[in-house]
Amino acid sequence: MTKDNKEDHWAIWLLALLLSVPSAILAGVVLSDLWEWFIHPLGVPAIGIAHAMGIAVIVAGFKASLAQRHKNKPLTMLISHVLGVLFVWAYGAIVHACM
Repeated sequence: MTKDNKEDHWAIWLLALLLSVPSAILAGVVLSDLWEWFIHPLGVPAIGIAHAMGIAVIVAGFKASLAQRHKNKPLTMLISHVLGVLFVWAYGAIVHACM
């Protein structure tokens, strides 16, 4: 790997790390909404964004093995995660609207 490639590689990893914070917040907001729509009506206490982020971290830990295919592509992995979260949110909103 050349010096320029190493610098680009670290820059991409740094960018992915910085973008992971808003990504985690987005996951917390989405999970909190989904919990409010589908779990809370069953009598389970509501959760806030912080608790939802914690649950999302646990789920992400279980999904870590799936991320191995993007091991050297952190931005691809992050974009895939964000798109997946947004898809689940949209799908949940559609189902909730039909209730």
